[in-house]
Amino acid sequence: MLNDTRKFAELYSKLPKEKKEIVIAYMAGMEAQERLSSEEPSAEMTEGADI
Repeated sequence: MLNDTRKFAELYSKLPKEKKEIVIAYMAGMEAQERLSSEEPSAEMTEGADI
């Protein structure tokens, strides 16, 4: 895992600024999706829904 992180950091550091912004946005989206999938649905989200 640490080697993966180092490799990512090395490759990321070589990217131009515009590409870094895309990577950051993608990673933020993945993190948000992970958080949503691990949370229990709240009452507001399930109200009226067929679950």
